[in-house]
This record gives sequence, C-alpha cells and structure tokens, in this order.
Amino acid sequence: LVGSEMCIRDSSLCLLIFLDSTGAGVIYPIMPELFLNPIYGLITHQELFSRSLMYGLAFALFPLGGLLGMPILGALSDQYSRRKILLIGLAGLVFSYSIGATAVFIKDPFIFLLSRLLSGFFIGTYTVASAAISDISSNPKEKMFHFKWAMLASVVGFIIGPLIGATASLGPKQEALILPFLISLFLSVLNFALIFIIFPKTRATKLTNSFPIIVGKQLEYITHIFRRKYVFMRRSYFLFQFGLGLYIQSISIFLAKAYQYKSGEIGLFFVTMGIAISINALIIEPFLNKKFSIRVTVIIGIIITSLMYFIQGLIVIIDDFFLLKLSSIIWIASFISYMFFPLASIGFQATFSATEKRDNQGVIMGGSGQIKSLSWFMAGLLVGVLLHSHESTLLIISAICLLLSIKGFLKL
Repeated sequence: LVGSEMCIRDSSLCLLIFLDSTGAGVIYPIMPELFLNPIYGLITHQELFSRSLMYGLAFALFPLGGLLGMPILGALSDQYSRRKILLIGLAGLVFSYSIGATAVFIKDPFIFLLSRLLSGFFIGTYTVASAAISDISSNPKEKMFHFKWAMLASVVGFIIGPLIGATASLGPKQEALILPFLISLFLSVLNFALIFIIFPKTRATKLTNSFPIIVGKQLEYITHIFRRKYVFMRRSYFLFQFGLGLYIQSISIFLAKAYQYKSGEIGLFFVTMGIAISINALIIEPFLNKKFSIRVTVIIGIIITSLMYFIQGLIVIIDDFFLLKLSSIIWIASFISYMFFPLASIGFQATFSATEKRDNQGVIMGGSGQIKSLSWFMAGLLVGVLLHSHESTLLIISAICLLLSIKGFLKL
C-alpha cells in the first residue's frame, strides 16, 4: 500500500474499532439493572437466583456468538476482501441492536438473549479489522505497534461508551434502559456508512468463485485453531482470556453487590479504567517494547494483572471482617491491572499473527478471537453460577488462571 492509502486504511480501521467499542460499552453500565431490577428490568417474576443465572447467560452468549462469528467472518474476509465482510458484519450489528432495543421495550429476556448471541457473532468485524492490520505489518514488533493503536481506539470507545450509557441511565428508568441500545444502533449505522465511504477497496487475498466450496470450508475455518501446532499457545491464551473474562464480566455486578454502585458509578469506573489502558498504549507499552522482547512484556503484564486481582480479592475479605469499605483500593488495584493486561493481550495477538502468512491472517485472527470467545463464554457461565458465592471467589480464580497461563506461553 502507498503511504496515503495506508493512512486512510489505518484511520478507517481505528474508527471502526472505536465506534464498535463505543456501541458495546454503552450497554455495560445498565446490565445489572436489566436483570436484577424487579421493576424496570427484563425479569419481574423469577427468583433472584434465576435472574442471576440469566445475567451470566447474557454475558456468556455474546462470546458464544463470537466463537462462530470470528473464524467465519475472518476467513471470509480472506476470500471476499476485508471491506465486504466488514460491511456485512456491521449490517448484522444494526439488526442485533434493533432486536435488543425491542426486547427491552417489551421486557422479553429471551429475545434479549438472542440479540446478545447475534451481536457476538457480528462483532467478528473486530477480527476482520485485526486481519487488515496484520496485512500492513511485516514482523511481530510492528504488529504489536499497530495492534496498540487499534486497542487504544477500542479503549477510547470504552471510555466514551460507558459514560454515555451511565448518562443515559439517569433519565426515566424504562426509557433509560432502552436508550443505550438505540445509541449503539445509531453508532453501527454510522460505522457502516463511514466504512462504505472511506475504507479503500482491496482485492481478496484468495479468489474463490464457488460459494458452495466456501460454505463447505466453514468447518475447516472453525477447527483451524485447534490444530496440534497451536496447542501451547491455545492453552495459554485460553487461560489468560478466561481469567480476564471472569474479571471483566463480573466487575459490574461485583461493584453493585459489594458497594451498592448504581449505573452512573459503574460507568465512571469503566471510564477510569479506560484511561488506564490509554496510559498503557501511550507510555508503558512503548517503553517496555523498546527494552524487552514480546515474551517478556507478556509475562510482565500477566504477573502484575494477576497480583492486582489477588489484592482485590483480599480487600473484599478484609472488608467483610472489619467493614472498612475499602473501595478506593479496589479502584487503584483495578487501575493498575488495566494498565498492564493489554501488554499480554496485544502480545498474544502479535504472536498468533506471526504464525501465518499474509493471505491467512483472517483465519488466524479469527482463530485467536475464537479462543477468546470460548473462554469468555465459559467465564460468563461461571459468573452466573458463582454470583451468590463470596465476592472474592471470582477475583481469586481470575488471578490463578492468569498465572497458570504463563506456563504454556513459556513453551512457545
């Protein structure tokens, strides 16, 4: 790609990821109220335990959709070009957010769960964007550099998204729970229009004219990441994402239960954590990337993040005994973990990408997204099951999983 075309492509990809993340982040602050509020929420008659299980399922179905969507959309982008599949994925997101808004309006939890599954499938556009980023990177450190800006775009989206969601939730309750989905819907429409207009048209890296042949290869795409050569990387990445997924998918409900946080306070928490990831992208990652190898930076990120999860688990136990309400320490430990976990996340992505040639980047990025989706799906189910256990349980399990992921990564 020439310089100007590469700049346009980079900018459009970052914009895509930013708007996707904003749309997804808008919904996070209202999730506890959607399932645990017996008056305005989706469920008004079941026992609390049933509502908790549905809450966990709502988080679990999103990555389950990604488990299928990421490898399929990623591989199809190798066949039909990144631009076409990005547009298809964004059209799917528009449809899924429409279903979500409808479900909240009519208070139907099962339609809402369907919308989460569809959203997860079509969020595979992130995988296509990652493959496009890999196309313009020639070595692992360069890939890590480009992935860093993609993550920063995602972070800015997650800063603004929860802030919008938290602000929207201040209105009349029924409307407040619907408005975030309408905002996400609007952002997806905007994203579609912008990609259609500014993303450069590119040729597919593989030309296949027979649609039945492509459909027949879907099983191959889905199982590609489970080949023997990825066994240690797959195991390590699964444990890392499982621990991370446990933490991120439970933190909203944890803050609501342990410290009685409302949507606005949860939104502020995510905004603050987004700032922490920005610090990583602008200061920490560039510094460590110059000093150490990718392997060392990944291990540093995992160790510090797991230590912060352990600290939060211990703080919750101390709070139970002494009633000190040490929520400020939870914020500090979370802030530090959010500054360092991207080192591991980006490092894993760069390592996966380096295992395949340019014309197979959609497949391998889809495969890595598939492992992430599988781990987050299982983590979401565990959140629903353990929601009524002690608040420290999920935090400590998260920390242990992150530490265990180091063993497999050292064998790469």
